[in-house]
Amino acid sequence: MLYYKCLKDGKVVGTTQSQFPIRLKSFVSISEEEYRTLSGLGPTVSPTLTEVQAAKLTEVNTACTSAIEAGCDVTLSDGTAGHITLTIPDQINLSTAQEAIKAGGTGYAYHLDGALCEVYPGADIAIMAKAATAHVLYHQTYCNHVRVWVKRCETVADVEAITYGAKLPDDLAEHMATIIAAAGGGNA
Repeated sequence: MLYYKCLKDGKVVGTTQSQFPIRLKSFVSISEEEYRTLSGLGPTVSPTLTEVQAAKLTEVNTACTSAIEAGCDVTLSDGTAGHITLTIPDQINLSTAQEAIKAGGTGYAYHLDGALCEVYPGADIAIMAKAATAHVLYHQTYCNHVRVWVKRCETVADVEAITYGAKLPDDLAEHMATIIAAAGGGNA
C-alpha cells in the first residue's frame, strides 16, 4: 500500500492510500507512520510476544486437529490398501467397532474412504483401530511438543517461524521419540 498527503498552498488538506502510485503535484508520498499520524489513527502497534504465542498456539491446535481428521492409510489382512478419515464421529465409530470385536463379534460394518460399507473381520478392525490410535497419538504428542516449543520462545520472530510439521528442537524431538516408543509406535 502507498500513502500520500494532499497539499494545498503548502498545507496538508487530506491523506489517502492507494495500491497504485498517484502522480499529481498536490499529492506527496509519505510513510505509513506519517499517514497514520496525519489521519488520526495513531502509530501501528506491534503485537506482544504473549499475543503472538497465543495466536500460534491456536494455529497449532487447528493444524493438529486437521492432521488427525485427515486420517491415515491402512493395509488390511488381505493386502487391500485404503484410507480412513478420523473425524470425531469416525473415531467413535471405529472405537465402537473395536469394542464389538473385543466383546466377541467376528466382524463389524465399516468402510474405507470412498468405498462401500463392508463387514470387516475382527483382524481388519484391529488393524484399522491400531493405525488410527497410532495416528492420533503421534499428532497429539507432536502438538503438545510444539506447544512447549512456542511457549519457550523469547522473540516474536522465533514464534512466527514455527509451523506445524516442522522438525522439533533436538531435546523435544528426543522426548517425543521416547514417548512414542513407550506407547508402542506411531506414524509421521
